[in-house]
Amino acid sequence: MMDDDNDLTMPPIRNRTDDDDDDDSTISDDSNTDDDLSGTEMDSDSESNSMCSDYTHDSFEFYEQEEEQSEEEEIELEEDELDDLINDTATVSPSKRPRGGWQNLNPIRMNLDDQFIATMEVETASTENSLPTQSSQPSSRPMGSILHDHHVNKKIIWVSFDIETGGPKCGILQLSAVFYNHDGILLGQFNEYVKPPSNAIFLPQACECHGMTHRNDRRLQGADNIEEVWNDFCKVVKIVFSTGVENDCVGVLVAWNGKSCDMEWIYRVITATNRCIMPPQINHFMDPMRVIKKYPGCALHLDKSKLPDLRLSTVYKFVTNSPLENAHNSLVDCLAQGDIIMSKQFKKYLDMKESICTIESV
Repeated sequence: MMDDDNDLTMPPIRNRTDDDDDDDSTISDDSNTDDDLSGTEMDSDSESNSMCSDYTHDSFEFYEQEEEQSEEEEIELEEDELDDLINDTATVSPSKRPRGGWQNLNPIRMNLDDQFIATMEVETASTENSLPTQSSQPSSRPMGSILHDHHVNKKIIWVSFDIETGGPKCGILQLSAVFYNHDGILLGQFNEYVKPPSNAIFLPQACECHGMTHRNDRRLQGADNIEEVWNDFCKVVKIVFSTGVENDCVGVLVAWNGKSCDMEWIYRVITATNRCIMPPQINHFMDPMRVIKKYPGCALHLDKSKLPDLRLSTVYKFVTNSPLENAHNSLVDCLAQGDIIMSKQFKKYLDMKESICTIESV
C-alpha cells in the first residue's frame, strides 16, 4: 500500500501493443524508482488483465469480494421477501402476488422458485391428508351477526315477543308472540291472558297503560296461571318450528327494550318452577330498540329520523305513516314490532355484528 495519498494519481490507461513489449525491454532498472510506483505496478503481466479498472489489483480483489458479499446479502433479502410472499399466498391475498403471476419474478426470485414450489407442494399434501380444522385466518366475508350463515340461508324464525304485567307483585297478565320467516311472512301467533296469583298486588303505574287494574277484569276471567300459559306457548313454538319450515332453523326472540323487561320476566318464570323451561328452538335474542341506538347509519336512529324518542308507537308511526292503535295490547305490540323489523328502514340491521346475542348472555 502506498504511504503518500498525493502520489496515487494513475497514468491514463491505454491498450498494450507489441511495441510496448519492446519498449519494456529497454527500460533500465534505475527508472524503477519510488517516484513512479504506479507505473511499476502496471508493468506486471499478472496485473495487465485488470487495466479496465481504475483500481489497483489489491483494490480490485477487495471490490470483487465486497460485490460477492453484497450479492449474497441481496439473495438473503430476496429469500425473506419470498417467505413473505408464501405467507401472503397462505392467506389467499391475490393483491400481494407478483403482478402477472410468479413467472414474472426477477432472476434471483426465479432461482429460488423451485424451493418455493416444493414448499407449497409439501404444505398442500399435508393439508389434504390432515383432518379439517377451523381456520385461524379471519373470514373474507363481510362481518355480520353470529347467525350470519343462517341469515344468508334464510333459516331464522323471528319470534316477536311481548308481555303486559301488573307490576312486580302481580306478574304477567298477557303473553303474546308472532312468528315470521326470513321474508317477513307470518307463520303463526300466540296470545293468552294470565290469571294473576291470589295474593297479587296490582301496581297502578304498571296497569295504567293496558287498563287491567284488578283481577275481575273481563280479559282475565277464565285465564290460566302462568305455568300453563307458558307451556302452551312452548307447544306453539314446537308446532311452528316443525310445520312448513326447515328442521335446522333457529329462533330469535325479538323484544323491544326486552333486556330490562321481557327477559327479566321470562327468567322469573323458568326459574320459579321446574315445570317451565325456555323453548329449545329459541336460543338467541334481539332488541330492535338497542340495535337502532347502536347504529347511527340506521334510518330510524334519532340523528337521522329526528324522532323525539324510540318508543314502539313512535317508531311504528314513522315506518308505516299510521298511528299504532290499541298499543300496550301485547299482541298488537308484537305485530307492530314485526312491521318495524321487516321494514326497509331496519331489515338489513337484522344481520349486523351486534344485532343478535345468545339467550344465555342476556
